[in-house]
Amino acid sequence: MRRSILPGLLRSVAYNVDHGVVNVALYEIGRVFYGSEGRSQPDEPTFVCGVMSGRRADDAWNQKYPEFDFFDAKGAVEQLLSALRIERVRFKVADPERYTWLQPGRAAEVYANKGELVGWVGNVHPTSLHGFGVDVPVVAFELSVEKLLGLAKRELSYVEVPTLPGVSHDLAIVVDESITCETLVQRITSAGGKLLASVRLFDVYRDPMRVGVGKKSMAFSLEYRAADHTLTSEEVEKTHAKLVEKVLRATGGESGASVPSWNIHTAQWQTPS
Repeated sequence: MRRSILPGLLRSVAYNVDHGVVNVALYEIGRVFYGSEGRSQPDEPTFVCGVMSGRRADDAWNQKYPEFDFFDAKGAVEQLLSALRIERVRFKVADPERYTWLQPGRAAEVYANKGELVGWVGNVHPTSLHGFGVDVPVVAFELSVEKLLGLAKRELSYVEVPTLPGVSHDLAIVVDESITCETLVQRITSAGGKLLASVRLFDVYRDPMRVGVGKKSMAFSLEYRAADHTLTSEEVEKTHAKLVEKVLRATGGESGASVPSWNIHTAQWQTPS
């Protein structure tokens, strides 16, 4: 009795590759079996598991596709959880000793809502692939269906289309390599309060001479917006200054080049007199 759906899918990858199908993306929903001491019948939870190998399509004369990697599998998981309207999704680096079938540093546990573990995602370890006759890289994920359905929401939240202008501000923060993007986004979101409408990472820069050994500069695009009035430059600068102070204090980072760009998304900006 299987304890994971992954082995069966890896056999399918090997079969496809051996027969000339190099771009493989498969998933399966099914039961697994966990025995426990003192019980005559095993637990039979249902999981959904997916594997991706090769590329999403063959190259064309005007388009070349990269090989599937960790972020493709992570994106598939994020899309699934988003479709189920599951909130507060987080990814935490997986412990190599617990997830021995995945590559260290290229695997993560998937958490949702109030820190509930729903599954994992990552690159399958070459040793594990070799055991199933697979000689090409494979990324995979496996999630608990019961937990997904328990966290899913049937109601569709409605957010009105903004009618007031938003203000964009770029922020670069120099932090230790150990600080993840997720941590910074969480700190920025928490510090931004109600006026911070969105946060987007757009650049990661590493240079031992300019940034420092074991350091990286992460640049974010922040959008500030109020629902009931047009923001003034003084409001944004005050909120942004507090945000930077809180984030640097919480992460031990240093402020890099911060370039304000007063981009208006729904109306022409005019500086208040």
